Amino acid sequence: MTKMMSFFGESDRELAEALGLSEKELAVYLSVLELGEGHIQDISRKSCLQRTSVYNFLEELKGRQLISEIKKGKRRLFSATSPHLLLEQQ
Repeated sequence: MTKMMSFFGESDRELAEALGLSEKELAVYLSVLELGEGHIQDISRKSCLQRTSVYNFLEELKGRQLISEIKKGKRRLFSATSPHLLLEQQ
């Protein structure tokens, strides 16, 4: 994963530790966050993870309420909860 800065000026690793995420979960979360809303293929491309793996990570992130799912017709869009809100809740 690239070493880019998060919204708080902390490294991605620090954000992952604060939220209790693995590196791949963080890659999916940040991809959805950057996309705003994204289809599974978009998230897979942006995170550089296989689509089949991304489904599992999205389900885990949805369970933790880090990601929400929106259905538009037969397709599903995913959006991320703001990291500001997540860290305030902890």
